Amino acid sequence: MYASRTTQFIVGIFGLVGIAALSVLAFTLGRILLVAPPSYTLYAMFDNGSGLKVNDSIQIAGVKVGKVALITLSQKNERARVTLQMDEGVMVDDKAIASIKTSGIIGDKYVAISIGAGKPLKDGGIITETQSSFVLEDAIGQIVNRGRSKTGGGGERSPAASPTPCDHKFPNPIGAPPGGGASKRGDEHDPAFDFLATNLTIFSAADRQIVGHGRYSSSRSDGTDLIRGENKYLDGARDIELDYLKPGDSGEAPTLVRHEYSSFNADGSPQFVESLDPASGAASCAENVNGTSQVYQATLDVPSDTFAGATQLMLIVARLRQGVRETIKFHSFNCTPAPKIFLVSVSVASEREEWPMYPGKLVKLELQPDFGWLNVLIAAFLPKLDFWFDPNHNWNYVGGLYDRYYKGPHILTVRVSSVRPAARRHAGIGGH
Repeated sequence: MYASRTTQFIVGIFGLVGIAALSVLAFTLGRILLVAPPSYTLYAMFDNGSGLKVNDSIQIAGVKVGKVALITLSQKNERARVTLQMDEGVMVDDKAIASIKTSGIIGDKYVAISIGAGKPLKDGGIITETQSSFVLEDAIGQIVNRGRSKTGGGGERSPAASPTPCDHKFPNPIGAPPGGGASKRGDEHDPAFDFLATNLTIFSAADRQIVGHGRYSSSRSDGTDLIRGENKYLDGARDIELDYLKPGDSGEAPTLVRHEYSSFNADGSPQFVESLDPASGAASCAENVNGTSQVYQATLDVPSDTFAGATQLMLIVARLRQGVRETIKFHSFNCTPAPKIFLVSVSVASEREEWPMYPGKLVKLELQPDFGWLNVLIAAFLPKLDFWFDPNHNWNYVGGLYDRYYKGPHILTVRVSSVRPAARRHAGIGGH
């Protein structure tokens, strides 16, 4: 009897030790906590919460700082109301931006918070600046619609990237240059990237009638290059583009420091304004629709090879001057109408051809978004922008077909110096 009780006691001790060991192992490996860590709650409203799930992570600078606790519809059933369970001690201010992003190409969704410089939010606070989930199908639909608009097709404005109606003014279209004092360009710069002053005649793409004139030029200030473009239209409208660049070293491409583009109506009111600050990723697109300004803002991941506006042509010309004769790839900032960055491919034709608008044998290049393997499925729907370059004159840009702004007038620009006489007569230009 005594031995039996002793054995039972020893077995019981080992059993308790085993249970304790298994409990410690379970808590350690499974991170099971008997008491939830201290936290507080914030809220964010998104136009599109597609793909986001309860328990998805919340991250600041790539570090997990909480999780999604609940996803519901707003009271008016117009937006997704996301409850954010934040770790205690993590400060989020009232100027912060909450964005729904994806880990990799097809990974899980998460909420990324970009901290601002405002006042700390308390428990129950609301993050007012948000960027909704990116939906590939919507992006493709926008591109398809844009392609149809280029070929004369109709179609309503896509609601995929929901605008935020604002009663405040448009973003300031003209900013100050990043530097102040004058400086000289280094001796190791590649002349292929030199941007030469260019005068343009602007035609309507539909009937080839002259609708305006433009001029693009470059200057230097405090180690920063500025490309400035201005288009003036016969009806009194005008466009202004400012691109700030940091020169590259030893054949490397310049780096975009800031991009600004503003399109004004004949009465001076802004019609379309876009801007990108690659360092912070802050991007803005604003348009005037039926007298109401609609502003789209986002914080983007900006690759180092991102260009916008005229700087895209600068890069293409430089690569051609450097002897590149295969596909040229880089990232392009666009408003569609929300701020987006796309990988684009430029196909370099092997043969030269004549173009009625400009003399000589030219090289025509096609620029279009590059969605990788998806191109096989959607190639027929992707819009293509056509540009012409003169290999006999240092590969200068001589003309192009594109939209003035998102879903705006389709225009044709032609280098002024050598517009063909036949083209001049066709367009109603006097001359010999």
